[in-house]
Amino acid sequence: MLMFKNIFKKHNSDLNNKIPNLMEAGYPKLDYLKKKIKQNELIKNDIIVAPTLYNHVEKYSMFDDLKKIIEILLINTTSKVIFRPHPTNKKTPIVLKIEKNFKNEKNFRFDTNNDYFDTYTKSMCLITDISGTAYTYAFLTKKPVIFFSKNEKLNNRCEFKNLSYFKDREKIGVIAKDLNEIKKAIINIKYIEKKIKVSNDLLEKEINYLGNSKNRIRELINQILIQKNKLYTKN
Repeated sequence: MLMFKNIFKKHNSDLNNKIPNLMEAGYPKLDYLKKKIKQNELIKNDIIVAPTLYNHVEKYSMFDDLKKIIEILLINTTSKVIFRPHPTNKKTPIVLKIEKNFKNEKNFRFDTNNDYFDTYTKSMCLITDISGTAYTYAFLTKKPVIFFSKNEKLNNRCEFKNLSYFKDREKIGVIAKDLNEIKKAIINIKYIEKKIKVSNDLLEKEINYLGNSKNRIRELINQILIQKNKLYTKN
């Protein structure tokens, strides 16, 4: 909520324009996926690599190290390495080059499926930079997220540093500042999973209308319609 308020303020050059009234409606996508999941039936051995949208956040992106990260995972583990680019980037040269580099590796898979449910629920961890999918993944699977942050000092100075996304990262995983720390995190992934279990659960409970987003959206729509009818009646 705070992030969207700040975005509206930043890009509202006309002070006469009122900032839209923001109302929380919960997390419909997470509610849907949680109803679908069956934890006890899952085989969890894959590693997902999911960078954020490249075009706008190059200095925070893991793309410069992506080839090395995938190589480390293929050499040092027996897991399937699933590369899931951001949907907007999936046909760009930088992404297709990664696919070409590893397409003959039996433990590598290039995944552009719009439905990530099966991929997420069969994995043991997710590696990302600043992708929003990190929290969806963590709350759905209860598995750790490894945040690759080579420019962590830059993160601490940026305009988004006070956002919950950055402050809560170690509640759902670990921050890896270099390639060796990624290797270390993978080796200790079971320990990390146990370590974050309580903080992950507590953080998830902070989501307003969790499990009830559908009813909340219906309620908000009804409120808007009632207010609209009142305006028409007055006029």
